[in-house]
Formats: sequence, C-alpha cells, structure tokens
Amino acid sequence: MQISLNEKVAIITGGARGIGKAIAIKYAKAGANILVADIIKEVESCGEEIVKESKEKSIKVQGIRVDITNSNDVEKMVKKAINEFGKIDILVNNAGIGMPTMAFWEVTEEIWDKVLSVNLKGTWLCSKMVVPYMIKQKSGKIINIGSFVAFQGGIIKYSSPYVASKAGVIALTKAMALELAPYGINVNSISPGTTLTHMTEALYSDPNLKEEILKYVPFKRPAMPEDIANAALFLASDMASYITGINLIVDGGWTAGTPYTLPRQYKPK
Repeated sequence: MQISLNEKVAIITGGARGIGKAIAIKYAKAGANILVADIIKEVESCGEEIVKESKEKSIKVQGIRVDITNSNDVEKMVKKAINEFGKIDILVNNAGIGMPTMAFWEVTEEIWDKVLSVNLKGTWLCSKMVVPYMIKQKSGKIINIGSFVAFQGGIIKYSSPYVASKAGVIALTKAMALELAPYGINVNSISPGTTLTHMTEALYSDPNLKEEILKYVPFKRPAMPEDIANAALFLASDMASYITGINLIVDGGWTAGTPYTLPRQYKPK
C-alpha cells in the first residue's frame, strides 16, 4: 500500500543532507510540499535536487538557511512556510549535532550548552513556533528525532551531552503529545540506531571501528538514512492517526541486547 501525503506541507529541519534529506525525498515522493531548513549554505539550492531525486515534478520544495537555536530565524522559517504554502501539516525536528568524545568531567560548559541548545532547545523552539498554526487547523504531525543512545548510556561512552540531549528530546515528545492531543496533533519521536551519514563516515571508513560497532547490531549493518525516512513517512501519514507519544526505535535490534550465542552443545544443569 502506497502512503500518500498529497497536499500536505512539511517543514524538515536539518533537511539538506543525511537523514533529513532522505526524509525530504521520501515525503516528496508521497506528494508533500516541503520547506527544507538547515544551517548549511547548500540548503538554499537543495529544492531542485530533492524534486529531481524524488521524480515528483508536481510538488514544490523550498530551502531556507536557519539556525534553530535562534528564535528570529525560526520565526522566519515558519512565516516562509505559511507564505509559500498557506499551512503547516508536518514538522520534522531532525536538525542536530554530535560532539567530540570525551569523559563527562572533561566536557566544557561551552560544549554542553551548544549540544543541548541545538538538539533539545532547537526541537522545542521549532515546535513552539509551529504549533499555533496546527492548533488553529486542529491537526498536525510533529516528529522529533531522538537516538538509541538515550537508552544505551553504558555502551556509547564519552558523549554525555549528546546522550542527555536525545533523552531530553524523547521526554519532551511525551510531554508535548499529552498537551497537544486535545487539538488533534500527533507528536512522536524516532530513535535511529547507528546510521551511515556524513556524521558517521569516519567511523565506517575504519574497518576495525566498523567491526566493533556492528558486533552490537543483530542485522550486521548500519541503518541507511532511508530506513529512518520510512519510519518518518509512516508517522506523518494518516495510518498513524491514533499513535502519539511513542518513541519508535529503528536500530536493527541493538537495544534488544548484545547478540551472544551460547555454544550449541551447551546444556543448562
């Protein structure tokens, strides 16, 4: 069954590359008009590329350069979506940053503030600016991008601000879902597992690191951005109309536990 987002309007932050771009292409193929927001300058010319890759010439894709931690920038983003398309049906809070690995007691206040500001404050701020329009139309879908590391703090070591920010995104999702349900607005989050993007290229280009990472993944491969985009398409569709406040983990089984097989001859006493 093909999912349709015909006549829907979506804002996707961090949409110029990686998971965000994969979501934009997936939404475009489903018929949505899209405003792609990103801090990188390439976002200004990404619209034609996304339309071309989606092969959907009837839809419109606009790009806008935005710092999601800046309320003036976010307000301009929302106003552009309204001016261009007249409404906002879907918000995907995908924009985020990683950090150098270091022990939590070595993290500087500057690093802590930057990671929390982009990953958590940015999600809140974009939602805050979009929600009044969704409340007026009594409908909307908000999809926040968390991370499986929120549940694996003992495995993903030396990135405490990132872990804390993504755990905060998941908690914020639940709080928003409860507050917005009376207005017909669904709020859910997706927690990707280890995913092959521009942020993880260095990890997967090292054979030893790749082997070390994938030993925790039952499917023995990283997620591709399209794997996450598939989940985002479902949650944005009418098929998920009765789903709110959930966190959908897309991690190839990592959080199910470390795969370890006992010898075949093992017999419990």
